[in-house]
Amino acid sequence: LFLCAASGVQAQQLPERSLVRKGNRQYNKGNYEQSAGRYEQALQAAPGQFEAIYNLGNALYKAERFDRAEQTMQQAAADSLRADTERAEAFYNLGNAQFKQQKYQEALESYKQSLRLNPSDMEAKYNYAYTKRLLQKQQNEAALLANELLPPQITTAELIKEYTALAGKYNLRIESIKPVPQE
Repeated sequence: LFLCAASGVQAQQLPERSLVRKGNRQYNKGNYEQSAGRYEQALQAAPGQFEAIYNLGNALYKAERFDRAEQTMQQAAADSLRADTERAEAFYNLGNAQFKQQKYQEALESYKQSLRLNPSDMEAKYNYAYTKRLLQKQQNEAALLANELLPPQITTAELIKEYTALAGKYNLRIESIKPVPQE
């Protein structure tokens, strides 16, 4: 009887935890908009709660609301009280949201920040290299057009196709998102 009463009191004191768990269940079912709503409710109850911010960014990304996902992941990545691995994942996901919006230079910087915090993250290394090569390719194309030289031999679309095939070979994904932490 005491344990039930104590857990009931704890649940009343930490309503955001219950909302985050409900959001996680919706996220795992693929209901990203509903999970985002739960995470937003958790943030109303406890502004600045890292798990709610981080998970909200992931849900917004999955719901293809990349601009809001970017804003939310910036907030998660800026939480200097979190462990380096958690911030690295937030920077990685921030880079993915920026990449989806074709903000390649910003994505490159986010992947670099992720690697500074977690240098062994192979997916972040891949995304960094891929984005860097894509930016170089775009710069080369622009330089060729500016100089009225011959068009490039390989297009950006072909480069993306080439990297996607390479990623498949090594079981990596350019757009892979770090999973929502499980409780």
